[in-house]
Amino acid sequence: MNIIRNRAWRPIVLLFAAVSFLAACGDVFFGEEHICKVKGYSYRYRGGVQIEENIPETVEFSLVTFRYRKHFRFNANGLFPEHEAPGILLDKKMGNPVEVIYISDRIDQDKFRIVTSLVLNKVSGDVRIFHHRWIPPKEWQDSDMYMYTGDCRKKQP
Repeated sequence: MNIIRNRAWRPIVLLFAAVSFLAACGDVFFGEEHICKVKGYSYRYRGGVQIEENIPETVEFSLVTFRYRKHFRFNANGLFPEHEAPGILLDKKMGNPVEVIYISDRIDQDKFRIVTSLVLNKVSGDVRIFHHRWIPPKEWQDSDMYMYTGDCRKKQP
């Protein structure tokens, strides 16, 4: 009787092991890594005073997009922490097969509206990263805003 039960569980255990392996290796099998270079501007204000930032003229970062996931992985060595945060998700309604759009648009508990987006053209490699944090309709004294544009190239193995 125990042998029958053990054999009945084998397909389930094998299926679970295969799914676990694919989930753990999803970045390898279903991710597309890019190296991106962008230029742009950044303004951050606290108490009406602009904060000086040490951002190079050209910023290089890595970007990984996924075929079957709604998020991306972004690493700009801490220059754009808002883009490294979770919650910026793929919006298939705004995008199309050529241009993918990841966006987060929310209002936090302090009444700040926070819009963060990444747009990647999968054909040309054009990329736009944008972030704006402010109190509507036009309070800028404690706001952040940056916009960078450039291009991404698929990382060669």
